[in-house]
Amino acid sequence: MIESEYDDDKTDYEKDIISPSTLPLLWNLQTLYIDSQGRQISVPSKIWEMPQLRHIEIMLAVLPDPMDAQGTITILENLQTLSVIHNFRCTKEVVERIPNLKNLKCSYNFDNLEEWSYYCLHNLSRLHKLESLTFTAKDFSLESITFPVSLKKLILSDCGIPWKDMTIIGSLPNLEVLKLDNDAFKGWEWNPVEGEFLRLKVLLIKSCELVWWTAEDAHFPNLEVLSLRFMRDLKEIPSSIGDIATLKSISVQYCSDSIRKSAQQIMEEQQSNGNESLQFYINDTVEVKVEMDCDGCVRKVKNAVCSLKGVKTVDINRKQSSERLLGSIQSLKECEEHRLRGYESVSMSTMIRTIDVVFVVLRFSTYENKMRKISEKYVEAYDEMKSQYKQFCC
Repeated sequence: MIESEYDDDKTDYEKDIISPSTLPLLWNLQTLYIDSQGRQISVPSKIWEMPQLRHIEIMLAVLPDPMDAQGTITILENLQTLSVIHNFRCTKEVVERIPNLKNLKCSYNFDNLEEWSYYCLHNLSRLHKLESLTFTAKDFSLESITFPVSLKKLILSDCGIPWKDMTIIGSLPNLEVLKLDNDAFKGWEWNPVEGEFLRLKVLLIKSCELVWWTAEDAHFPNLEVLSLRFMRDLKEIPSSIGDIATLKSISVQYCSDSIRKSAQQIMEEQQSNGNESLQFYINDTVEVKVEMDCDGCVRKVKNAVCSLKGVKTVDINRKQSSERLLGSIQSLKECEEHRLRGYESVSMSTMIRTIDVVFVVLRFSTYENKMRKISEKYVEAYDEMKSQYKQFCC
């Protein structure tokens, strides 16, 4: 196994982290892990000539075209993991090189995308061993992709797919885990169809645009875990969900009052029916950890944080070796978007989300310039944080 960390002092956005002349010397390598610090990394074509590789984990890796490899054609029979491939082209040549792939994570740049047909995502169905797929894209249509029937776990983020197209996913015969994050689906209403999601055990819906969800216990006959997070617009959890015989837990975190009330009603109904095994986790309390280097400002910080909506508990740790700045950024979705692009690793040391506000604890001096480069939209919020910091400190 080789671990490498991207040199943050370099200014090139795209960089060959391992030279083509070095890779052939690693012919017996099984795991390649590169901490790219959120930067895009171009992988040399020699990667296709390393038959022992089992796992490739590089944040925002650009996979080369196997046709560019000048050596002998090698089938990576042992390769099981590819993560996270940037603008992944699933061409016939790529699929033929990775026949036993089990885990794939890919993301598509929100800007400068080609037509979806260019990425050949229908060929995903040729990956007959693929069990887990994580897919991040903007304004994506399921007509552009064909999922393999072997898929057991699917995570979608930012896709903006209409809820009516959920039947395509529901028809996957072996799907057990489905996680929808950050507007993976868009629209006000979801009406599942009976006969789908026959093996689904875990359903997580997070930060998605959904108001009305109509569902019966027959729509998810084997569901064990339901988790809802940051669902501010959803009116209620369908009461029939509680009647699913296999259901073990319902988790509600930072959702609307109406969702929490419907979860309470389901809990009371199930308990009155003698169902004591169904567990409920309803959480609307946010814990905020703040590191300060000034003993005299602790009370001011605590009072200021507690006065903000959604914050009920504050735990303050004072460490003289660290100087931190506490502030608030109002746009959760924009923060999430920047975090997905890798900025968290260079500028955001801690992110705590509340019902309406995102709190970001920033390294006050070291990363000031980098924080300003993230987006002009944050300059005003950043200046406000600095003023808050000065007020808190003695």
